[in-house]
Amino acid sequence: IIKNPICMKTIEKKIKKEEYSSLGDMKRDIQVLCKNAKTYNEDGSMIYVDAVAIEVRFSKLLAH
Repeated sequence: IIKNPICMKTIEKKIKKEEYSSLGDMKRDIQVLCKNAKTYNEDGSMIYVDAVAIEVRFSKLLAH
């Protein structure tokens, strides 16, 4: 079901190793992470709700 798996640990490692060349690259990984969580988990489940919260929070941070 999940074609491009990614986890928070992978994103964290990429940040620490300075592998993101732009904020847009990191944003894409966050979007994939959240999309995967919402695809794999039921709407209303704790993980689904957390994925939505991450998307909203990250979008707000980028808007500033």
